[in-house]
Amino acid sequence: MQHTSSVIHHKMNFPEFDFHSLRHTHATMLQENGADMVYIQRRLGHVNLSTTNIYTDHLTETIQTRSFAILNSMYD
Repeated sequence: MQHTSSVIHHKMNFPEFDFHSLRHTHATMLQENGADMVYIQRRLGHVNLSTTNIYTDHLTETIQTRSFAILNSMYD
């Protein structure tokens, strides 16, 4: 994986890409699809949930849309 990451970063000229960002993307995608935070924490191997919260601290359009729907359904 490190070699592949290096190829993407250097040879394909994606300087913002690094291997670690895949972990953040994976965690965010799990959260978007409704995975429990404790599951995500354990999957990433974090001891503290607060570390996992850093990984999933991204307000994506999917999360925002789902949250608006939940809020609206609370007051119907």
